[in-house]
Amino acid sequence: MIKDGIIKNPLLNEQVYKQIGIAVMESLDYTLPVRITFWKADNLVNNIGIVSKVDRKMKYLILDLLSGEIRIELDSIIAVERYNHD
Repeated sequence: MIKDGIIKNPLLNEQVYKQIGIAVMESLDYTLPVRITFWKADNLVNNIGIVSKVDRKMKYLILDLLSGEIRIELDSIIAVERYNHD
C-alpha cells in the first residue's frame, strides 16, 4: 500500500498466511526452492533459496541461498511461492 510516497507493509488475511505456511513447510520438508518476498528496512526484497529452519517460537526462518544463509523474520514476509527456474 502506498500513502504519500511511502510504501507500507500490507495486512495479510488468514488465507494468505496459510498459503505462506504451506509453501515454507514444503520447502523445508522437500528441499524445494522458493521465492520469498519480505520487508527489510522499508524496502521489498525478493530472495530465492531453500528454507533450512523455521523457528515458530522466535518467529524467524533461515533461507539457504547460493551465497550463504539469511534470517528472515516471519512477520516481515508478504509472499512465498515455489520457484521453478525452467
